[in-house]
Amino acid sequence: MNGNTYLLGTRKLLAENNIILNVQAYIENMESEGKTVMMLADTNNVIGLIAVADTVKTTSLEALERLKKLGIKVYMITGDNLRTAQAIGRQLGIENILAEVLPENKALEVKKLQQEGYTVAMVGDGINDSPALVQADLGIAMGSGADVAMESGQMIIMKNDLNDVLTAIKLSKETVGKIKQNMFFALFYNVLGIPVAAGALASLGLVLKPELAGLAMALSSVSVVTNSLLLKNFHPKRMNVLSKIAPVLMTAFFVFVFWEFSQFSGVTNATQSYTAHSPGLVSDIHDYLASTRVKIGFDKGGFPKVMTDASSLPNELRIKNGTADFSNNGVVLGYTEASMMIREGLIKGVGSELSDFFGVPKVRITGILEPTNTFLDDTHIMNKETFDAVKLGEDLVITESPLGELSFYYLFDATNIPTQFSSLINPKKTVFTLDGKTYLPVYIGYTDAEEMLQAKEFTKLQDKLDDEDGSNLIVMGLPKKTYTMLDMMHFVPKKFAENIVKEVPRTVTASSNTGAIVSNTGSVAIPTSTGSISK
Repeated sequence: MNGNTYLLGTRKLLAENNIILNVQAYIENMESEGKTVMMLADTNNVIGLIAVADTVKTTSLEALERLKKLGIKVYMITGDNLRTAQAIGRQLGIENILAEVLPENKALEVKKLQQEGYTVAMVGDGINDSPALVQADLGIAMGSGADVAMESGQMIIMKNDLNDVLTAIKLSKETVGKIKQNMFFALFYNVLGIPVAAGALASLGLVLKPELAGLAMALSSVSVVTNSLLLKNFHPKRMNVLSKIAPVLMTAFFVFVFWEFSQFSGVTNATQSYTAHSPGLVSDIHDYLASTRVKIGFDKGGFPKVMTDASSLPNELRIKNGTADFSNNGVVLGYTEASMMIREGLIKGVGSELSDFFGVPKVRITGILEPTNTFLDDTHIMNKETFDAVKLGEDLVITESPLGELSFYYLFDATNIPTQFSSLINPKKTVFTLDGKTYLPVYIGYTDAEEMLQAKEFTKLQDKLDDEDGSNLIVMGLPKKTYTMLDMMHFVPKKFAENIVKEVPRTVTASSNTGAIVSNTGSVAIPTSTGSISK
């Protein structure tokens, strides 16, 4: 200016131009106050000082303290001289200070920290911070900063508040936590569900029907979505309690669901170990079911209940709990029926009593059979006197084929159609005459229908089944699945029973008082629609 040269800059600039620094005390005093001092000089002497200072936001100290509590190590990188940087550091509680770093060297300092094994997040807002933002593992730009800084950062804080950096970190950690939890849920259902559905855990009492296995697998998606939605309750300054405990609650809930599904799905491997190696016992059970008197009714919930006369129980049956004592209205339960009644809270086990049991004032549970994997598992077994006192019709006929397979015929009229099928079965149309032949309508339960369709015994409605246990039948309906014993039954008019004659080569008898089993021989016949048995 006016032919004179002036310099404005740091003491380094003055030293490079051989200008004597004769105001050192003033400079150090201002730097100790956290001010950055710039010197104005001519070619010989310092002629003035300009001191500037960044104001520390009140929220910064709080944010840095919270960061340190999270175990995050805080560094300050600045171009200011060391004394000024230390003064600012003291205000903010920052111990790690990198001072007098030129803009082009900030990225190098970040790289050094990375080489020491740190994962580095860089927060900056200036043009000279851009290289460091790019070098860092995570570049966080302040929204009020230079455009180039915002372009360089992977995350932008919209407000100039370090607390938002903390919010971003905590939200990120919680999000990653949810991802890990959801990975667990996704794998958990597969790891648990596939072996259970495949029967690998049957020995532990865990089996699943395919349709229930599919439903259980769908719960994986429900749990993942529900768990993720809990992030909506996130707040940076308080714990999201529901989000913390939800994975534990959901895991417990869905394990419970798996268990209930497995209990609903059927018997355990213990069944197979008992009857699978005793084909003669299975034949005895089939003979018993095909020859004994059977009654069927429905409880208040519409679930079928089957009663059988204990007079000819096989002598190799095993009692799991209690004894086969049929005296004084004693009842022995099949394994599946007992499990259901215990699960529903209807009984506690052997010794429980049931009042007003289908017309019988009181019955007592004296025994529970071991599982047999036959229809016997779903029955109530009682002596002749109790059986006769039960106010139910003998509306279930069980027949045995020459190959030992059982068929179950539910005899219906206008008074006893199961409520599940009231809109399907027509009680007023019980005979059809086609091509000079008389046909009775049959409505085939879901499970039996699937087996017959696979065997191509029929392919569609109104197909004919000639000479089905002595009668000509025509398929008039396919009931929906009920997940009960009804799924294995044929529903036919009561007229169907008139044509059934069953010859059974061998039966055995159980004493009604002690439960001892005694063998005998003979044959059993059901002559007419009365359903009575003569021996």
